[in-house]
Amino acid sequence: MARKLVIFGVGDMARLSNQYFLNSSHKTVAFSTDKEFYIRSFEGLPVILADELTVTKWANPMELFIAVGYKNMRARVSLFERFKQKKVSFATYISPDACLHESVEVGDNCFIMPGVVIEAGVKIGDNNIIWSNATICHNTQIGSHNFIAANTTIGGYVNIEDNCFFGFSSVVLQNLNVQSEVLVGANSVLTTSAFSHQKYLGQPAKIKGNHALNGICV
Repeated sequence: MARKLVIFGVGDMARLSNQYFLNSSHKTVAFSTDKEFYIRSFEGLPVILADELTVTKWANPMELFIAVGYKNMRARVSLFERFKQKKVSFATYISPDACLHESVEVGDNCFIMPGVVIEAGVKIGDNNIIWSNATICHNTQIGSHNFIAANTTIGGYVNIEDNCFFGFSSVVLQNLNVQSEVLVGANSVLTTSAFSHQKYLGQPAKIKGNHALNGICV
């Protein structure tokens, strides 16, 4: 029997997530949002106010997927922590067209798109988005709340902390450490370990700015 799913969000990411979950073991029964974004229905399903998603409501049982994109990644972190405190159960989507070695570990509220390849020994934390055709090489450790865009390649034995952004077709070479809230631009090649809040661009990637106070990208 399909597991009941509530998707948090009423935007493009929520619509896309629902389309992919249609071919999974979950069945979307409702969407949810906060009061300032509330609409009565979305994609033909009812919208539940987030404040009504209490522990009691989840006794059915249901699972929640937070479908908020990368435009404000700190908001994704905040939402995940907020619902985690409510002790809800989170759904993770792994495309049947992704290739994950049997040893791979994946956390809660992750979204792994078609064509993704994840090699042996990889551990992935919570609330990560890994877009189409990305490759995560062996024995890499990925923290939580990261966004890895399409065609990105992460080398073996890389350690990525939390809330990082990797643009389209970016590359991270093997044996590197990437601290929290690093941004690697599209088509950039990271050849050295990366420090928190830095923006890396180019081939090889160089520091091109600091976004410690910028809540838009990270």
